[in-house]
Amino acid sequence: MNADLSKLRIEKWKADSSAKQQALENATSIQRNITAALPELVGAVRSAPQSLAANFKLYRNVNALYDVVANLAESTGAFGRREEYAGISPHVAALDDLRRSYADSLQQMAANADNTIIAAQRAQAAAAAQAPPPKKVIVDDNEPTTMAQKKKKTKKATASSSSAGTSTPQ
Repeated sequence: MNADLSKLRIEKWKADSSAKQQALENATSIQRNITAALPELVGAVRSAPQSLAANFKLYRNVNALYDVVANLAESTGAFGRREEYAGISPHVAALDDLRRSYADSLQQMAANADNTIIAAQRAQAAAAAQAPPPKKVIVDDNEPTTMAQKKKKTKKATASSSSAGTSTPQ
């Protein structure tokens, strides 16, 4: 694709300057993506093939790349030479096939992940149902005032008051 993009002579197209400018920006963006971003994303998927996050990032990139390549191919068909369009149009079809099959694959990965999560939740629920309930331990840091403590206080208070009021003769 990079070689076919370099063959485009956008500056010679029979179009207004804004259409040429947009086509040049699209071509530059595509080249930057396929030389920098795409290899990095593919490497991330290769290093973690079951990672939904890595696969989804790659899918989004392929989808965006398809949109820009399709737009450029449409402009090439409208303003460029036939040879230029013949060089870029197969890439549009290939990217479309790739993104559709990748979407199906990504959907299957997501369904498998969902099934794994559901199975784990069911196993956890079954284990929780079989386990005895935990014992409840109540810790009260405040000392309660009980009747025994009140009685001790009143006995001590009456004993000390009666000994203070009575004196023994000597």
